[in-house]
Amino acid sequence: MLSGRQKADDKSTDIADKNRPKSRKYDESYIYFGFTSVFVTGIEQPQCVICQKMLSAESMKPSKLKQHLETSHAHLTNKPRDFFIRKRDEMKQQNVSLVKYISALQTSYQVGYKIAQCKKPHTIGENLILPSPIDMVTTTLGEFSAKQLLSIPLSNDTVCCRIADMAEDLKEQLNEKIRSKSFAIQIDEATDNAKDAHLITYFRFFDDGKINKEITGTRSFRYTVIDSFMKSNLLQWLNCVGICTDGACSRPGCDRGLQVLICQKSRGVVWTHCMIHRQALASKYLSSALVTINVVNYIKTRPEKARMFARFRGEMGVEHTSLLFYCESRWLSHGNVLTRVFELRNERHQYLIEERCSSVHMFIDCDFNMQLAYLSDIFNKLNTLNTAMQGVYDKLKAFIRKVELWQSKMENSNLDMFPTLKQFIESNNTHISEDVKFCILNHHSSLKFHFKNYFSDMDTEKFDWIRNPLDTKLIAGTLTTNKEEQIIDISCDTALKNVSEFWIGVQNEYKELSEKAMNILILFATSYLCESGFSAVAAIKSKYRSKVNVEREMRVAISTMKPRFQKLCNNKQ
Repeated sequence: MLSGRQKADDKSTDIADKNRPKSRKYDESYIYFGFTSVFVTGIEQPQCVICQKMLSAESMKPSKLKQHLETSHAHLTNKPRDFFIRKRDEMKQQNVSLVKYISALQTSYQVGYKIAQCKKPHTIGENLILPSPIDMVTTTLGEFSAKQLLSIPLSNDTVCCRIADMAEDLKEQLNEKIRSKSFAIQIDEATDNAKDAHLITYFRFFDDGKINKEITGTRSFRYTVIDSFMKSNLLQWLNCVGICTDGACSRPGCDRGLQVLICQKSRGVVWTHCMIHRQALASKYLSSALVTINVVNYIKTRPEKARMFARFRGEMGVEHTSLLFYCESRWLSHGNVLTRVFELRNERHQYLIEERCSSVHMFIDCDFNMQLAYLSDIFNKLNTLNTAMQGVYDKLKAFIRKVELWQSKMENSNLDMFPTLKQFIESNNTHISEDVKFCILNHHSSLKFHFKNYFSDMDTEKFDWIRNPLDTKLIAGTLTTNKEEQIIDISCDTALKNVSEFWIGVQNEYKELSEKAMNILILFATSYLCESGFSAVAAIKSKYRSKVNVEREMRVAISTMKPRFQKLCNNKQ
């Protein structure tokens, strides 16, 4: 027995079937009028085999089909049935070929995308990627299946064109996303192995409820180039809310620098000196490490001595067979070099004795080894801070407080925070000398001073209303009365206690306040994305690929967006 709801559903289905327009089914005799049939979304429609025009389902009548033949193809009205059958077969074969072409074309784009992301030469497509699956398919499935792969175009020029198309598509996607939105930019410049200057620019903006970061390209560093890019892509400087650079003289100049020129276009823009650069500057003041660095470079800058040192350590059976070369431009170099030097201190001492180096006495001095162990520990902590700041920025206050904690612990000869130094002292059954303790305490004071000096503008409390908008005590005097009233409304709204993606959720209801919060949230605090981009430039533009278009390759290689393969294929048809 059917329920009332089932009866109602059956009745509505019957009514829908009655209201649906009736259409004839295709009959084989319609081929005399030059028509075959195709199914579109489950509905059978007539299609002309001459012009491939598709008529509506209501036109599935001999009179209308004949009318189309006489009006559009009058010269074919007397053709026999076999002629139209041959045209139908040709059309089907053409459609099959078109499908195969589109599949091969899309595969070509997808493989080109993988090549660009791996930063490999374009010739790898025809030299390795295509021959390898052909061999595999030939062995497993036979030659017939393998021949189908030969239709995929992967020559050097083809891959280059595919990457150019994808780069243009990604650029178009980015412009569509940021054209009417507020954004912040991150800028940095470097030279490649051919001494060509490159400027990398990243955009940061809100997209689909989350913060997105996208690269725009690599070009020479000039304001006119950046301004020309903005104008050519219909981007407004007024939407720019922040700039982050490494603080070089050409960037924040008082009269003609990039900061001044951009501020003339957008008065509300906020300039930020990269926090990682400031952290590196604050931690570089250390004279005690210079002697160690000189000893490292004494070996590493002389190839013959480096080879002899590696052979010497290999004979001694040590774990590491090479020293790390110190480079001041690499932020993590200090900690890595000092850790390796401390691990190989005994082997280094033996080698320097054979070389009769004037610095040989240092590695048997207990105080020097204590300082070396401390430097290894402290710079490993600085490396941890540096890495943590690449995307997360609330670490500096914690580090300064940790330095104060280490200073108080060191005054009481507590070495728990420096495991390498503690292990060295315990293994040698000694204690930390007053001279070493004094040196370490001075370094702690120097770290505190320079960190506070370089980050004197770091007042995060004024942004507490963004982190915790439900506490009205945090914003006293930092906002206008109207915005403070909106904060009070928010704090009393029990439906808004989930702060995850909070400001996007209240964007429509509290537009002014949400816009101010999001403009602060999208600001860049570091330029680490540009630094990682320069690493990609070094991988892409080698001495064997000196003429490659770096801008296109970079955009496809490190963009978080994906090319619209279907659209690219449709444009090629």
